[in-house]
Amino acid sequence: MGEKSFLKLENLLHLRPSASIVDVKIGRNTCGSDETPEKHAKHLNKSIKSTTAVLGFRISGYIIKDK
Repeated sequence: MGEKSFLKLENLLHLRPSASIVDVKIGRNTCGSDETPEKHAKHLNKSIKSTTAVLGFRISGYIIKDK
């Protein structure tokens, strides 16, 4: 049998209740190969209107916790 790869996800904020969070989408293509043409066009339009198409990333959301 071949080797298997695994991705382990951990809650990095478990012991940090007052941590700030940034959600960054990385990559210039946010479309999947199995999407309908309508969905593909919608994702492409979103990429063009944001920094995704030019810079290869965009900030999708953030929470800043500051005392």
